[in-house]
Amino acid sequence: MHGQLTFVTLPVADLAKATHFYESVFGWIADRRPAPAVFFKLPALTVALLDRAAFDRFTGGNPDRGSPANALCSWNLASAGEVNEMMTRAQAAGATICREPAPLDWGGWAGIFETPDGHLWEIVWNPRHTIPPAENNL
Repeated sequence: MHGQLTFVTLPVADLAKATHFYESVFGWIADRRPAPAVFFKLPALTVALLDRAAFDRFTGGNPDRGSPANALCSWNLASAGEVNEMMTRAQAAGATICREPAPLDWGGWAGIFETPDGHLWEIVWNPRHTIPPAENNL
């Protein structure tokens, strides 16, 4: 099953300050939407800034556990069924399920797991995103 890395989401303490930082340093132009998120659409990847509290709610994280996650990578697949299958494989390989696969407000389908090393991955199907042919993917 092949897919594509489509998003890296970074939790931030101050959305306006972080947006200004990324615009100033990288020259990226923010796609501003109503808080709590800002998106920088790059050629093959979107970098999202998300208010820390919203990030923790979205990922099922618990900021009180002492080591909250500092990024969420999103792996896009071709169907909701593939999302379910990859989530099952991840759990069997030792991942902790943070959010079971479920519909998203905007029409997609996603689940989130934490790797044994503590990295968060969103496994997602976006009905508006086409996955390139397998020869373009690892």
